[in-house]
Amino acid sequence: MNAQEKTNLIKNIESFENCMDELSPQDAELMLVAILTPLLGSEGYDVNYQGGIGDQGIDLLASKGETKVGIEYKHFKAKLGGDAIRNLVGAAVLNSFDKMILISKSGFSEHAKRLANVVDPISVELIDIDGLKHWTSKIEANYDESEVIHVIRSCTQKIIELITRSTKALSELEWRDLERVIAEVFSGIGFDVELTPSSKDGGKDVILECISKGTKKTFIIEIKHWRSGQKVGEKKVREFVKVLATQSSFVFSCRKVG
Repeated sequence: MNAQEKTNLIKNIESFENCMDELSPQDAELMLVAILTPLLGSEGYDVNYQGGIGDQGIDLLASKGETKVGIEYKHFKAKLGGDAIRNLVGAAVLNSFDKMILISKSGFSEHAKRLANVVDPISVELIDIDGLKHWTSKIEANYDESEVIHVIRSCTQKIIELITRSTKALSELEWRDLERVIAEVFSGIGFDVELTPSSKDGGKDVILECISKGTKKTFIIEIKHWRSGQKVGEKKVREFVKVLATQSSFVFSCRKVG
């Protein structure tokens, strides 16, 4: 489950909680399908809706290999008691389920909780709205690196727009942000761009490549973002020349404007 999917799941649970009293039982079941499918899917289960008339005691069936889990939702205003647990166990025995999950919008009586802990050989799990939230909180979202890169590029492009309107915006940038800006500018005019690591970059902040007259060209950019207004002196130029001595490249050396 990626970050956006987890965010959507949280929103679905909040929507379900806010409107459950106005929902019909069947509409509530359908909303739960949208919630439970990714929750159980994150644990490797395939989920199928079984609800409606003649549902044989379950609303959803979750399967993983030979393991079958039956899920039943009760849309009652009062807390569920022991009868709900006994009916659930009966459905499990008839259908040879390995586990049953009972979901209630109103919670469970103490008797129901005690009974769920002692039934055998079926495992019974009781879940209310807080239980759905807790289940979701335990899922670690898998962040898609491409999404992160897209966000960073979008932000960098906004910064470039600000700089085109006023170069004073440069003084507000951190050094890494300026490197991203330079990289994005050259990418925008057609170069293949590599932004080097923030540390141990070997004296190169950005590496550019392009094809010129059928020949591959490589350019190196080293950026000095000194807010003090200090100019690049001989020492830094010599250090940069030492970097070039190990490279067969054309070179750009850049410093902050102003």
